[in-house]
Formats: sequence, structure tokens, C-alpha cells
Amino acid sequence: MFSPTCFSILGAARLLAALVTCGLLATHTWAQAPTPAQLQLRELYRELVEINTTDSAGSCTVAAEAMQKRLIAGGLPAADIQIIVPPGAPKKGNLVARLRGDGAKKPILLLGHLDVVEARREDWTRDPFKLIE
Repeated sequence: MFSPTCFSILGAARLLAALVTCGLLATHTWAQAPTPAQLQLRELYRELVEINTTDSAGSCTVAAEAMQKRLIAGGLPAADIQIIVPPGAPKKGNLVARLRGDGAKKPILLLGHLDVVEARREDWTRDPFKLIE
């Protein structure tokens, strides 16, 4: 089942592999209706795909801010979420989020990146920043 903990971790990682790893999207077939968890993950993925984070015209800061909102909505304390923007580079923001444990197990670090390779609209049949199934 979908838990706030899983949601918080997914909100911090911008990788389709994370969605597949949780096993929530990989199990969907056309013959069955998507579960609420699958719909929620699809919406998160759609939001990230549709934020342009290319170097030339996009903003990683916008993506970081969107994920910050998702993490707070998922129950992560705002004090454990930080957006770091390098001096002189307002569009190069990064998101650092801490999901606290109880110390019973070793910590884990998840690392992903927000920027994407340049996607010139004229090189694509469809808009590269629009999720299409």
C-alpha cells in the first residue's frame, strides 16, 4: 500500500526507476483500473515531466519548490526540507530533504538530479514536456 513515508522518498527522487522500484506502476495493466496510489504517483510523475529543467530555458528551482510542496503535503516537517540555490544561479536550485528514522537501522542516502538534457521542441514530434501515455 502507499504510505506517507514512501511518498516522501518518492517526492525527493526524480527517477522513474523509483516508481518502478516501489512496484506501484509496474503492476498496472490495461485490463485493470489504476489504484489510488498509482494515480497519485502518475500525477507526481506528470508534474515533474512537465516542469522544464533544461539548462537553457528551464529551472531546477521550480522543480525543487514543487517537490518541497509535495513533501510537506506528505507530512515531512518543513524544517527537514531545504532548497539550496547557488549564488548567481537562481535557476539551479537543489532540494535536500531528511526523512528521520529512529536510529534502529543504518541511514540511507537517496540522490537524484532535477536537470534534464536539452530538449529542443523542433526535434520532437510531440512536446517533450508533456506526459503522454
